Amino acid sequence: PGYSPHSSVVQRENDWYALGYTIWTLYNGGRHPHQTLIDGDDLSAVLAGGRPVAFEARALEHETLGQLIYGLTYAHPQGRLGYEDIQRWLADPDAFRYRDPLDAAAMAGPAGYQFEGKVYESRATLVTALANNWEKAKRHLYTHGLEDYFRKLGETDLAVALNDITDRDPDTLPEDENGDEDLGLSRALTLIDPARGAVFWKGEAVVPGASAVDALFARASATPLGFYRLIADEEAVRDLLGIVAVAGFSGPARAGLKWLREHEDANLGEKVDRVLAVLEATAANKSAVRSFAARYGSDGWAFWVQRNLKAYHGRTGAGDRLIRAVGSATVNTSAPLADTVEARARLVQRADDMAAHTEGSPHIHHFGIIRESETVVPATAAGYFTAELFGRPVPRGFATELMETSAADKAAVAWARKHLRGARSDTLAEDAVAALEEAASQIDALADAEGKHAPVDGLSKPAFFGRLVLAVAFVLLVCFVTPRFTFGSWKNGVVNAGEPLITAATVLISPTGMGEGSVYPDALWDISAVPTATFTGAALLGFLAAAATVLAPKFASAAFAIRGVRTRGQTRRRATALRKEAARIAEGGGEAACWITGNEEGPVPVARDTSAFIAKARARRHPEATATALSKGFFWGGALIAAAGVTIVTASGLGYGAWADLASETGWYFLQDQLIWGIAYCGLAALSFAVIAVARREHPTMVTLTLLTIACVIPFLVLFAGTIGIFIVVLYFIFSLFRR
Repeated sequence: PGYSPHSSVVQRENDWYALGYTIWTLYNGGRHPHQTLIDGDDLSAVLAGGRPVAFEARALEHETLGQLIYGLTYAHPQGRLGYEDIQRWLADPDAFRYRDPLDAAAMAGPAGYQFEGKVYESRATLVTALANNWEKAKRHLYTHGLEDYFRKLGETDLAVALNDITDRDPDTLPEDENGDEDLGLSRALTLIDPARGAVFWKGEAVVPGASAVDALFARASATPLGFYRLIADEEAVRDLLGIVAVAGFSGPARAGLKWLREHEDANLGEKVDRVLAVLEATAANKSAVRSFAARYGSDGWAFWVQRNLKAYHGRTGAGDRLIRAVGSATVNTSAPLADTVEARARLVQRADDMAAHTEGSPHIHHFGIIRESETVVPATAAGYFTAELFGRPVPRGFATELMETSAADKAAVAWARKHLRGARSDTLAEDAVAALEEAASQIDALADAEGKHAPVDGLSKPAFFGRLVLAVAFVLLVCFVTPRFTFGSWKNGVVNAGEPLITAATVLISPTGMGEGSVYPDALWDISAVPTATFTGAALLGFLAAAATVLAPKFASAAFAIRGVRTRGQTRRRATALRKEAARIAEGGGEAACWITGNEEGPVPVARDTSAFIAKARARRHPEATATALSKGFFWGGALIAAAGVTIVTASGLGYGAWADLASETGWYFLQDQLIWGIAYCGLAALSFAVIAVARREHPTMVTLTLLTIACVIPFLVLFAGTIGIFIVVLYFIFSLFRR
């Protein structure tokens, strides 16, 4: 008791109260000045703010200590002295003055008001002094010094008005969560000197009205980056809204301050929009606020994208549609902000959709990596979303525009270069490193597939080549054991084939054709003079070529496998190069780093065609297209040669009257040996194909055709059945092609 004020609130002012009575007790030789009251358990007068015991100075120079003790032991915490006052006393005790509000004699002193060591008798000069020393003036107001002074002068109405500011008005009451002492002092200064045409805010004179808000907005929005920095500063935005309030718009200002207080965790863009809404509601030049909001509000980046759609192009039709959707979103930037909320939200949504499908990193573009989900490609570095503002990625070009329009504010530009343009560099670098590592892994897998142990069509290379050799040997063996088909026949066919073939070609182009009145009436007989082996061999080769259709996938796989051995090293080197680039990017370097953090503009160069290389390498892994082309070539080429050979062999020896003889004769003597042997050769070739097909389990129906082709080797008895079998085989080749 005696060292604790009558207060249930734990606050530092209580400690200054205890310090004051401690000093007083020490000065009295260790006896508390109110010890008698303490012993009688009656400190009510002290706790009520009275001075039942006066400070008794033992020397004249000690009176200043009494003033300090009175200030420390003042009953109300708002007027109690503290740390700064003690420092002021220690610096110059003789110059220290304290007007004790409880000392009626002191209150009855001169009419002037003492402020910071000087007495002001004129209200105008007092208000100017208070405005120029804002923080000290707030203490004089909220310790009721000004109120008591004017009450003493008999200006009770003014004293009550000042008391309302300090103790009753929720807008200015310190204990209220919405209370603002700065606003309270501004109002108090206006009450003290109502003749002044301007109001004060922290030493600045403000002429009430919408024009004051216009001037405030023009100063605050001189540069967009400067405006962002102002809104990011809680104290600065409170001052801005305070000026709006003292300019005569306390309602919108109070609503704005309340929203900011309740949404401390809101991002910068939301705070910018809220302050712009307050300024729009109170400014005379509302179009200036709306124009600024469209270009530099939280949606400003979306407006930038819409104005710069030429900086993007669609990789696919879907990408083109996304770009067109952004361009078609219309917003009336001259309309009130509240009326354009839905239109701006629609534009932002479409711009967000496009951004989600936009190539995200210049790094990845630099190395030629194409992602299927990225259907829109920035045509220049300005279109990449490498900057960050309002807690979200924004185009690099938008950040550039902000810095160019804010060039006069060097500090803001320096802040932007550090925090906007390279803000996402680490994230983009990590994405690029992951993409390069993934591409390198894919290329490594392709290189492994090209290795010497890679299987071909399900078989190891030795097994595949062994089977291929056996298949070819089987076909050749059938050719060699076929009657009358010897190396001599091949030789004769090659040597003697020239002349009759030339004759036949001449007949075909002759204007009179082949006939008794033609230029070459005996052309068909000339063809028949060619050794049989020439055309039977041609027919056999045709069937062998058709049979090679089965082996076409093997030939294609073999070609790709052989090529893969050569390209494996090249593929490995590409993967190694990508990993080195990834390491450089991870370390903050690499050729593409400047397109994130530097000043470079224009198209981003493509240094490597990574995705194209992977696609090309994958195409080598799938030779089905080549196999299909080989199959078609083998089948149609072989079928044409076989058909020509069979036709010539069958017609060989038949003159112009032969068909009439065939109709009139009942014997078979006009049919020459080569017809039988030619059909037999062709049948055996088809048989060899059938065996290969059945062995490969590709054409099970060839078993039936095999039985038909065997009949071709039985002379005379099943001659026509064999011929039909040949035609069935040829037709089967044709239909099997379409089946595939």
